[in-house]
Amino acid sequence: MTNRIRTIYKQLKEDSTLLSLLNPFIENEILKFELNNSQSILNYDNWIMNAQKENYLQQPIYTLHEVKNRESANTIVAKVKWIYDIKGVIGKSKVISVFIASTSKFPKGLRDKELLKNAPNIIKEYFIKVSPPFEIDQNDIEENKAEVELYYYLKNKQPEIKARLEPNFYLSKNKNQSNFERIIANVKWGFPIPNSDKTKRYITLYLGNNKLHYKDLKDENVKNEFTSMVSDLLNKQIPFEFNPPNLK
Repeated sequence: MTNRIRTIYKQLKEDSTLLSLLNPFIENEILKFELNNSQSILNYDNWIMNAQKENYLQQPIYTLHEVKNRESANTIVAKVKWIYDIKGVIGKSKVISVFIASTSKFPKGLRDKELLKNAPNIIKEYFIKVSPPFEIDQNDIEENKAEVELYYYLKNKQPEIKARLEPNFYLSKNKNQSNFERIIANVKWGFPIPNSDKTKRYITLYLGNNKLHYKDLKDENVKNEFTSMVSDLLNKQIPFEFNPPNLK
């Protein structure tokens, strides 16, 4: 896979207009990799999740609450934000209640300094117990990590490629100071833009004066006439960046 992607990488760097020709090849490589390397993909996913959980539990996000009991001391629980698995299953609830202690142990309740100090460790111990790390094939990680990351890069790039080759847009008109009607393409986007930290939901492209005096820009036939132009302008104004990892 790597050698083939190297070839695509070089070709797209030289001429991004080849994207329409090369994308079916990329899509085919993604499907083939998924079929032939499902275990390596799963092993990589589990390895990443282990690292994410471990890092998150260093500073878990939670709030403490005191629950009143009729016949015993009140209970202190933590409402913990948790997006990972419990016993291997990722549930719908993103907040998990964790028992911290009874107020008999911490008489000052939620203001108790010792409680505030111990709560993160109790939370960490709880989740290590109910969500232990997945077993990882470390040899597989060492051998196939670069390939799997390349696969994910290409797969995650597909929505942007589709947005370039099959742009989703609507047409509108406006007039300049000389009263010439101009046709504008309002393109649904949502991907990175060079030299900008923000993504835009829509990009406006100027398509030219309305020399043919189109009246109904909602007509699909009119829209189809501009699809190729919109795609070309997108690639000119927002150059396609193809920088897969681990290509040396």
